[in-house]
Amino acid sequence: MTKNGNVVSVRVADIIPDPDQPRKTFTPDGLRGLTHSLQESGQISPILVRPGPEGKYTILVGERRWRAAKDGGLSHIDCIIRDDVDEQKAHEMQLAENYQREDIPPLEQARSFKRYLATYGVSQSELSRRTGIPQRTISDRLALLSLPASVHARLEAGEIGPYEAVRIAALPVEQQEAVARAVSSGK
Repeated sequence: MTKNGNVVSVRVADIIPDPDQPRKTFTPDGLRGLTHSLQESGQISPILVRPGPEGKYTILVGERRWRAAKDGGLSHIDCIIRDDVDEQKAHEMQLAENYQREDIPPLEQARSFKRYLATYGVSQSELSRRTGIPQRTISDRLALLSLPASVHARLEAGEIGPYEAVRIAALPVEQQEAVARAVSSGK
């Protein structure tokens, strides 16, 4: 059933998530809304998959839609099967797709960028070229990883935004927590 580029209907049970997918966070509210939309209006765009182990298909792009289809009890989902995508290209596609989503936590993005750079040994500018993600965004996200855990917690809780966190990361280490605390309290 490999139809490179054509939309085909695939059993939801025959699709598995990519264990290396950079995105790890899926909000329950977002999935509920997407599930409802799939049930009421149908699937608007197909997900991208590639042949996987044991006759299954591994998701390249569209895991949220697959999860929503599964949660909604759908038996099939429209897919484009890509048998021309290797691991590196799969990760690039996932990073690019996740960059377009506003609900990806900045530290999750940062960890994904770091993992990709370490795995494939490319520069930030090469990652930018391959994914279309601005190099400044990549370097800013990576800077977040240097912050102490207490500042990470404030960022994850939404007490400080990614822009403020990047600016805090540029400060001397001994000032970072105090500034993060001041920013989160509105001072």
